[in-house]
Amino acid sequence: PGALDELLKELSEVEEIMNFGVGANGEKVKDSREGEEQVLRFFAFRERSADYKNNLREFLDEFMETNAESSVDDVKARRLHFLDALEKCKVVFGGELFVDMNKARRRQGMVYYDLLMQTLVAHSKENLEKHRVGIVEAYKELCASPDFKKATSGGLQMKASIARR
Repeated sequence: PGALDELLKELSEVEEIMNFGVGANGEKVKDSREGEEQVLRFFAFRERSADYKNNLREFLDEFMETNAESSVDDVKARRLHFLDALEKCKVVFGGELFVDMNKARRRQGMVYYDLLMQTLVAHSKENLEKHRVGIVEAYKELCASPDFKKATSGGLQMKASIARR
């Protein structure tokens, strides 16, 4: 395994990734590489979203092949970027990470993970803290909007749906 593979394994063991989608009762059993794929999605969409062509498996496989021999500096930068994105999501959403906050039964979803991790990482932690309430309200409005619901129902891997989100 290369440096990127080791990084994916390491970051998949972060509590929020390890417990992603498990639910309050711990009912869901996760596949052994599910967390690694989740982390990989973050890097692939962050670095190569323009290369995505509606086949997620091929997109992720290609990213892995291209970056298998990542340098120590690249691995370090990716680790920090991922942890920074996750921390910023926690600053804004606390224990309500990666869910549609309008629903009574709030389940974590990959669509919310992709959206929030990619969006919030671009902002300073201080700015996110300062505008937390407004961001949460805007996110609730977004999740309730018919266009967003349409973009997130079915076809989650379609390039046009990803771009709309």
